[in-house]
Amino acid sequence: IRTPTPPASRPHASRLAGAFTLLLATGAAHAAAPPPEAERDPGLTVRIHEVAEPLERLRAVAEGQTPNIDRLVPRLDLDRAAFDPATAPFVTEVLGWLVVDEPGAYRFELTSDDGARLTIGGEVIVDHDGRHGPTPRTSEPVTLEVGLHRLRIDHFDAGGNRVLRLAWRRPGAADFAVVP
Repeated sequence: IRTPTPPASRPHASRLAGAFTLLLATGAAHAAAPPPEAERDPGLTVRIHEVAEPLERLRAVAEGQTPNIDRLVPRLDLDRAAFDPATAPFVTEVLGWLVVDEPGAYRFELTSDDGARLTIGGEVIVDHDGRHGPTPRTSEPVTLEVGLHRLRIDHFDAGGNRVLRLAWRRPGAADFAVVP
């Protein structure tokens, strides 16, 4: 994991090869329409907000709230060390775009400790809320067309283990793999 460079100094991303790619929309993760290609960087923004009260379920972050930690990651496969130096309890926001180059039915597997929710294009795909150990939750098939699809994962950690991972099974694939 690396700390993101300011948007003005990041090299701009070109369209990556493969059927499915995660992209960060520099400064436009909440935009209604996908940003132009020149404004997208490969990866995901991970924002961690430490909170004072104990958590049992997912909790919304106030609009414009400044995170304690703000990182760009190449893929979502985070273990305990990836959340350092955050102190539990905390809430995590993961923001980016999915680039789908192959239309069809995708399945997603969200592994989290504690609760997490995957949203694609404004639709909840996996809801794995509540306090629990590092366990996966798999979506029903999701039909995606070629193009950009907004991605958001909300997560919380109440203490103990820390895991947050997004895997997928492409159309025709036999197994899940961490989304590249």
